[in-house]
Amino acid sequence: MKKQILIDISYFVQEDRKTGIHRVLRSILLELLQNPPKEYSVRPIYAVSPDSGFFYANTCIYDRFSIKLGIDDTSVYYRKGDIFIVGLDFSTHSENFYSKITPYIINNGVKIYTVLYDLLPIELPHMYPQYAVNIFNKWLHEITQFNGVICASKSTASVFQTWANKNNILLNSSFTIDWFHLGSDVENSAPTLGLPKDGQNILPILEKKVTILMVGSLKPRKGYSQVLKAFEELWKRNIDINLVIVGKYRYNMDNVVLKIKENKEFCSRLFWLDHVSDEYLEKLYEVSTVVLMAAEEEGFGLPIVEAARYKKPLILRNIPVFKEIAENHAFFFSGLEPSDLATAIEHWLTLYSEGMVPTTEGMKILTWKESTEQLLNKLLQ
Repeated sequence: MKKQILIDISYFVQEDRKTGIHRVLRSILLELLQNPPKEYSVRPIYAVSPDSGFFYANTCIYDRFSIKLGIDDTSVYYRKGDIFIVGLDFSTHSENFYSKITPYIINNGVKIYTVLYDLLPIELPHMYPQYAVNIFNKWLHEITQFNGVICASKSTASVFQTWANKNNILLNSSFTIDWFHLGSDVENSAPTLGLPKDGQNILPILEKKVTILMVGSLKPRKGYSQVLKAFEELWKRNIDINLVIVGKYRYNMDNVVLKIKENKEFCSRLFWLDHVSDEYLEKLYEVSTVVLMAAEEEGFGLPIVEAARYKKPLILRNIPVFKEIAENHAFFFSGLEPSDLATAIEHWLTLYSEGMVPTTEGMKILTWKESTEQLLNKLLQ
């Protein structure tokens, strides 16, 4: 009987949130299901409570992907040599589940790893609700009992190592800290489909002038407040450009939402699209001039590689992970004041008019197949 790669998808079983993280989950999950390693069977699993144990997610996989792995969601049977992967759908709510099951499965010869996207609630606690910081802190301590972490960037792996050292965490001598990079081909991510009613009307508007696209949930750390104020400065200078924000409202952003909706350019040169399918997102990438990421910190930056796949130029905040992903293929800016960004964008526009902006041509990007292969190589080495 084959060994198993068990993938916790507890959040995904409840709901496909259609966020970047769930796009990552769908992409890697589908690739693993369609092309499993020779010696393994790939089995998504889930838990419903700390005392329930884990079940095979056969029903969910059939409903979402039309892939039949079994008839019922039976209890998971662990075998020596199995690999248990958590964190792909960011199931930090399961920390109590793992505290009970981790010693049991490790003692039975199962290796357990987490995919770690970032440590942002620890790096920027003032930008998260306190309950989220507390949960994440408990989660980080929980995963130190695993066999290792595979981070979504080299930068995140470095941050995790620094956190462990700073907190005097005694990691097992065989504990793995490694990293891989995410894929960029949205079309191979089991993409969500559908266009909004006014979707076809908006796209021609965006094509008529320079359009700067931002993709990411509305969260304090994403830099949206600075961006809005910077664009207000640019519009006052009679610089005729569009700003398109694609992302769902998350938390502590009521003032930003209000500023968007009350802005006199809203639905004219300022657009906020809060429920966008992957199909529509692809069209937005196609018609946009440049992609902007102004996050103060990030774990990877999926829009960077997705934009590069469409050969779109990049305007990025000068932070380590963005330098890691884009290298010299982006225009970088610094500073937290609106004027810092406004000046940077004005400079970029001048370079753009002269054909002098950095391009994403030749930038290192992966397909989801290649990204999944990277992850497997780290897990199976």
